[in-house]
Amino acid sequence: MVVTLPFVMLLLDYWPLRRFEPVNISAGQALLTRLICEKIPFFLLAVVASALTFFFQHQDAATASLRDFPISARISNALVAYACYLEETFWPIDLANPYPLTWHWPWGEVLAAGVLVIGLSVLAILMGRKWPCGLVGWLWFLGTMLPVIGLVQVGVQSMADRYTYIPLLGVFWIIVWGADDFTARWRLRGRVVTFATLLILGICAMRTRAQLDYWRDGESLFRHAITLTKNNFVAFDGLGRALYNKGQTDEAVSYYLKSLEIRPRYREALNHLADALARLDIINANTNNRHGLARLIGTDYANAHNTLGLGLALNGNLNDAISHFRKALLYEPDNVNVRCNLAYALVLQGRLNEATWQCRQVLQRSPLYPIANNILGLALLKQGRWNEAAAHLREALQYEPDFADAHYNLGQALAALGQRDEAIAHFKEALQLNPNEPGAREKLNQLENSAR
Repeated sequence: MVVTLPFVMLLLDYWPLRRFEPVNISAGQALLTRLICEKIPFFLLAVVASALTFFFQHQDAATASLRDFPISARISNALVAYACYLEETFWPIDLANPYPLTWHWPWGEVLAAGVLVIGLSVLAILMGRKWPCGLVGWLWFLGTMLPVIGLVQVGVQSMADRYTYIPLLGVFWIIVWGADDFTARWRLRGRVVTFATLLILGICAMRTRAQLDYWRDGESLFRHAITLTKNNFVAFDGLGRALYNKGQTDEAVSYYLKSLEIRPRYREALNHLADALARLDIINANTNNRHGLARLIGTDYANAHNTLGLGLALNGNLNDAISHFRKALLYEPDNVNVRCNLAYALVLQGRLNEATWQCRQVLQRSPLYPIANNILGLALLKQGRWNEAAAHLREALQYEPDFADAHYNLGQALAALGQRDEAIAHFKEALQLNPNEPGAREKLNQLENSAR
């Protein structure tokens, strides 16, 4: 909203500063030119800030394309949102977080909202000369809301109450100066205004207190949103995440699935479902979890496949884990973390040549990547290629000195090469970094006993 600053500064020049009061048309043009020129630095900053914001939001895939959310839907959503914001300002009863994005508003609601917004705009323009605060207040509301009204859609919300903090200043100016003009000739004006102010503040305090009950934690917030809104896939996902964080994983899975029933390719719910299934024992999964697993297998999101692969690997199901790692690489072939996970699973299966090839693919893209060097070192170690293994393990430790697993593997390679003292030093370092490493303790004892 700050990118609208130069425009709202021009509004303030009109009222209340009243800097734009020319005596004739020629003087008016010169004055307007001067007022615009003095704000050129702010216009330039607004352009740069807008471009950077759009670029980074687009890079993070946060902005919706016209194919996913067409211009007609954006205009409809913007009109309805303007009307809803005004309604909630004067009747703040059914406030929710979040309000899900709606692709198809009923035409009746869109038409009513359009008539309201256009009608108030025409009224503000007609009364602008006699009542400038009304024109400025209304244009302030429309203009500062414009960057977040959904014409450039960011995220999956149709509107958000937090977006009104700055725009509603314009509405409140209209109310305050309008009340001042309306009560100017009242005899008991001071008492009436005082009573009305206290009444309004009291009602706002009561509504705030009631609203705070829904903000105790994520679970209460999203349950409230689900009761107030329809098809709120974001709230179902948020409720699932809140339950997941409380350890209620089975119930969390059911809410992730409800989110996906509404929007089957919602990325956040897919990834959260993958996390939940990775926590559960997938081998002995119940019906709900198998249903969730079936949904995940059909998705094209690399992170979901990678997370699910890790969960399967932890449960010893290496074949299925490798299958998911391969699917993840189909969508993100340059994802070095996924390729390393695949390589390690292949090492555990004894498929050392293939694991070596996967690691070398990673190192071609990221030559200094410690995890890839460690896994490659382990694969070479299991093949008896100790010198090559030691070289890659040293490379891993050069860029990550506290890599306990690399110290342990290097200790094994050095012990096989007969470099006992250096091997002992690396086993000790591995134990210091990870005291629960039984292999390092056993190897260290063997070397120390052989030295005696």
